[in-house]
Amino acid sequence: MSLTGVVTGIGAEVTGFSVGDTIAALHSDFRAQARAHAEETVVPSATAALLPAGLDPVDTASLPLDASTAARLVNRLGPAAGRTLLVTGAAGGVGGYAVALAAHTGWTVTGLARESDRDFVLRAGACELVTQLP
Repeated sequence: MSLTGVVTGIGAEVTGFSVGDTIAALHSDFRAQARAHAEETVVPSATAALLPAGLDPVDTASLPLDASTAARLVNRLGPAAGRTLLVTGAAGGVGGYAVALAAHTGWTVTGLARESDRDFVLRAGACELVTQLP
């Protein structure tokens, strides 16, 4: 479960974060009583990252889960080595990250999305946009 928020306290062994920092994190303990929907929750520092200044925490709340899902999918495909990849939902949460990550690692990416999403998909790294499959 993804979340964003402001650090209100840190453990003695935690480094890299201070009270008041805005973070994005993954909370993977689905048995915990308080998770991302709580007013306050505890996450391991290894699952958190500082949110860059200027990013709205509400707008970026799904970033950790979407980005890590896309990264896992792209990594499972193995090396690009001249291969091509069609990303369906290329303008969506996971799809947008998949396009960017795959293009960054050398894939030739085609994005499947709406025509109105053309600029986004191409800026993310796709070489081509298709709006329907043959």
